[in-house]
Amino acid sequence: MAQPTLVGVTTDPYILTTSTPGTYTLVSLDNIAPCPGLVSGSGTVTVNPLPSALLSGSGSICQGSGDCVQLSVRLTGTQPWSVQFSLNGTPQAPITGIVDNPYV
Repeated sequence: MAQPTLVGVTTDPYILTTSTPGTYTLVSLDNIAPCPGLVSGSGTVTVNPLPSALLSGSGSICQGSGDCVQLSVRLTGTQPWSVQFSLNGTPQAPITGIVDNPYV
C-alpha cells in the first residue's frame, strides 16, 4: 500500500492526526533545497474495545444486623476500570482503579 506524502509542512512539531490503527513510521524527509534528511521514530495507534459492565446478584438482610449482600460486576474492555453506581436513584462516589474481574 502506498504511503501518503505530506507536502507543505510548515509547523514544528508537525502533528499527524489519525483514527486509523497501525504503526506509523517515518521513511523519508527532504526540504525545498531538496536535501535528503535523516528520519527516525514511529508511533502506534491502537483501537481499544469499548468497556461494558454487568451488575448481578441479590439477597436479603435483616434491619440492623450489619450483614451485607455481595453484588458482582462483570467487566469487559481494558483495565483498570472505573464504575459508578446509584442507590435508589442517588449517585454514589465512583470506584476507580478496579483490576479484578468480576469485581465484588
